[in-house]
Amino acid sequence: MTDVRRRWAVVVAVAALPAALACTPTTEKECAADDQCAVGLVCRGGRCLRNDTGTDAGSPDAGGAPDAGGSVDAGNTPDAATQHDGGQADAGAACPHDEDNTLTAAELPLALGVPVRFLEAADAGPLAVDLVGTVASGAVQWDFTGAVPGDRPIEVSALALDGLWFKDHYPEATYVVALDGAATLYAVYRRTATELTLLGEASAALDVTRTVHTPPVTVLRFPLVLGVSFSTTTQTTGTLEGNPFYLSNDTYELTVDAAGRVLVPAGSFHTLRVRLVQDVSVPIAVWPFALNYHWVRYSFMTPCYGVVTQVVSQEGEAEVVFTQAAELRRLGLPP
Repeated sequence: MTDVRRRWAVVVAVAALPAALACTPTTEKECAADDQCAVGLVCRGGRCLRNDTGTDAGSPDAGGAPDAGGSVDAGNTPDAATQHDGGQADAGAACPHDEDNTLTAAELPLALGVPVRFLEAADAGPLAVDLVGTVASGAVQWDFTGAVPGDRPIEVSALALDGLWFKDHYPEATYVVALDGAATLYAVYRRTATELTLLGEASAALDVTRTVHTPPVTVLRFPLVLGVSFSTTTQTTGTLEGNPFYLSNDTYELTVDAAGRVLVPAGSFHTLRVRLVQDVSVPIAVWPFALNYHWVRYSFMTPCYGVVTQVVSQEGEAEVVFTQAAELRRLGLPP
């Protein structure tokens, strides 16, 4: 049960994720260098402007930078320092946005069936992480570009419920996201114009797991603004790993606690950092009468791409800003 609950903590905000679309800003942003501009733009005369030469680092012909599908020329992994907010090919105005430390629903579009590539390190022992960051050009910067023990490439997609055995059990659901690489367990989400909620979890195999959160967990509330907080106290019931009488009392506390630039294998992104503190209490019949679990998880979110980095603590972590993580997931390309 512990491993399953930990994986729910890891992906609770991935629901905002799979747009995987290149974006065009709605305004000309002031800049001092190209890497301060969004994909498809270059810094000219102190303003971020469209690059019509087709030779910027965001072009698929720019020597190893990823194309819009996330592939790389000649199998090379791009250098994050040369990327232009992700280094992906310009897709026009598919996702208009700006970098105003606010994420609207329109800036986090949902694309069903679009795989998003990550590098994930998990179950390889404690991982050293720097959640404090450094200050560069007057802004906080977090660097997650280095090699991590246990790194493996994974793909994550938001999927429709069509064909899944549990579809009728979640009539309000919008989509699901697999919680593991083998797609044996799904998180079930509902998205509206104002919020994203987690309804429950269900296994790919019939009747192994099907849980419901009452009330649903508020994962995101639009717009996301620096400093905003929201929480859900919920009861989780149903079948978990074959146990038809599962029950837990859970608390999810989310805070948009920082803004800055995050560096990952796929490039450099302006992000809002969303902190989740999750507590799970499972009643038992003997002393101490409950099994209690606690995690802290950070999701770095950017317009259009959604979550580009997730850092999840070890179970029972006492520090809010910790230095040893249990899992690290970064938007990137297979090595």
